[in-house]
Amino acid sequence: ILAHGGSVTGYSLYVRERTVVFSLRRSSEKIDRVEAPLGAGKTFQIKSSAEKGRLTIQINQDAPVTAKTTGLLQKHPSEDLSIGSDNRMPVDPMSPKGTFTGAIKEIRVDVSGN
Repeated sequence: ILAHGGSVTGYSLYVRERTVVFSLRRSSEKIDRVEAPLGAGKTFQIKSSAEKGRLTIQINQDAPVTAKTTGLLQKHPSEDLSIGSDNRMPVDPMSPKGTFTGAIKEIRVDVSGN
């Protein structure tokens, strides 16, 4: 769905086998992930966030799913924000290759910390 960064630092949001994955790469060796099943339906609102100590993902009005993280990004990603694919070095090697085949209606990225 989106990726910002590459093989050293960044974050990505993708769907694999009807599971939404939000991953945060802090270094070339360290990737934290949180996963949530899509469930029934064809249209989804997905919210994901990274805060100190945890990653969160919420699909529609379902309860948020959280996972522990060892921290936030240590530096700004050096690769561009990609929508619908991870167009250079993948943030998460487990993400699907190629272009997202669903429809993306809106993306909002808030880095303000609020």
